[in-house]
Amino acid sequence: MAKLRSIGAARRGRSEIRADGQGRAGSGARVAGNANYFISDLVATINAIDPGLSATLIDDGRRAASVGGIGAVSATSIKGVERTIPCAFDQHGDMWQTATGGTDANDSENVIVIANRIESDGVQTFFLSFQASPVDGRDIFFINNAVYALNGYEPGNDAVSQAQGPQSHVCHWHNTLIGQRYTLRTDMAGWQKYTPDANCEYFGNVYREFRWDGVTPTPDNLVIIRQNHFLEGTVPAGAGVSNNTTGGSWNTAFPNIASGDFTPAGALAESLITPAVAYDMNWSARAVLSARGAAIAASESASPEPVVSNFTIRIEDAADAFADRAFSITTHAA
Repeated sequence: MAKLRSIGAARRGRSEIRADGQGRAGSGARVAGNANYFISDLVATINAIDPGLSATLIDDGRRAASVGGIGAVSATSIKGVERTIPCAFDQHGDMWQTATGGTDANDSENVIVIANRIESDGVQTFFLSFQASPVDGRDIFFINNAVYALNGYEPGNDAVSQAQGPQSHVCHWHNTLIGQRYTLRTDMAGWQKYTPDANCEYFGNVYREFRWDGVTPTPDNLVIIRQNHFLEGTVPAGAGVSNNTTGGSWNTAFPNIASGDFTPAGALAESLITPAVAYDMNWSARAVLSARGAAIAASESASPEPVVSNFTIRIEDAADAFADRAFSITTHAA
């Protein structure tokens, strides 16, 4: 982070920061010399090249390429005023993303993402991007994942989880995503447009906000979106949308989230549904009626994790070339 201030009649011009394939950034000479270029170097450069500008270093913990935030910055006068320029480090990080745009069958078919706990998440959490060829997204399950996401990389810039491309039997059950909205990209063109089949479902999740994206949102009428809770925004339109609730805030719905406790409280803990899965993120048994989200409510009995030996899940499809694939999960009591 750095501060920039005009102290006179500064010359109009432009500075460039280039990065090579190894992630090092700076002048061409520094990159060629395999040297890192930090914010302190950028401050020194600004102060050296233009007597009309004064740059002050605040934090030298990032490389200079991270200076500037996210997205386009409109022309802003700094004559006689001070402007703080933030950093946005690793702008395109994702907690879970399909490899190479969904062209790798290893992460585009027969996948279970389950019981992950993430605190102070500063990146896009889920990025589901699949292509129709060579493989679309099939038989993928996100279950009991709990994420406490920071409200964007910096004030005014939100990280967004999103789904795009063709998807078949991709289901999200009982996940909690605090502080980050989830968007369905029906606004995209070509293979990137979100095109789910009728076996795709969002059930029992808690999201900051959930919506179709785009200037004029276009609902898809096949995907099932039911029994979720959205802390902000409205319930999205669509033929498959039913029995969702809205309202509250993350600090009332999850009052102990600062200590990593995803247990729901208040109205969210009292509004119970028939769960889609038998256990929560901590492998505690869900009651016959259970809370939305990854963790059970305090009013539910917290049974210990069961001992399961050689528990095999097999996903079969007669038309699937990988129908004979199977995998095993073995868990033990704590």
